[in-house]
Amino acid sequence: FYTLDGGYNRIAHIALIDINDLWTEKALTELKSLSGVSMVIGLKARNIKQSIATTNSKLVDCIVNCAIEDMKAIKQMINGFFNNGVIDFIAFDYYELYEFVRDKQLYYFSSSASNLDSPSKDESIRQTCMDLVKKLSNDMASDIEGLIVHIESTRELNLDELNLVTEAFIDSIKFNFPIEKFYLNNSLVEDDEGITIKVLCVLR
Repeated sequence: FYTLDGGYNRIAHIALIDINDLWTEKALTELKSLSGVSMVIGLKARNIKQSIATTNSKLVDCIVNCAIEDMKAIKQMINGFFNNGVIDFIAFDYYELYEFVRDKQLYYFSSSASNLDSPSKDESIRQTCMDLVKKLSNDMASDIEGLIVHIESTRELNLDELNLVTEAFIDSIKFNFPIEKFYLNNSLVEDDEGITIKVLCVLR
């Protein structure tokens, strides 16, 4: 569970579950009623049959489809979004994001750019964003409603760098598919020379 303290728009609790495990409707009901969670996010490994019909269960608010080796990265990504460190440079609140992803299917993509201090850093970041958009458009076609973009880097990105990421995504996206929502967050990691850009693609 992640307890969030974001002021008036805070989400009280988030539960992250692996729906490939032996969850039952009864267990999910108890999870929500006894713990008081506001939102249950299910992680589903692609190409693995889920144990119960949680994908159709109203007890699970959204499903993140991913490779099984990406589950740890997604937990870090979601923790980065649903905490106090959300960057306000693209304005949104927790409640808006929570409402947007409800009853949605999300797909995970990730790619890494070059060293943050490299002279070609900007072009590397721009190319990484464009490559991710190309991958999204090839796999998801025109069903994408929005993107949740999470950047992990060894230092906090400045406004110009964040704008670069946003512009690279928006410029690439508008030629492939229209999106209604775009969310961006940056968090710090250790022992990594570059930056990793992670994307949750939100389907209609």
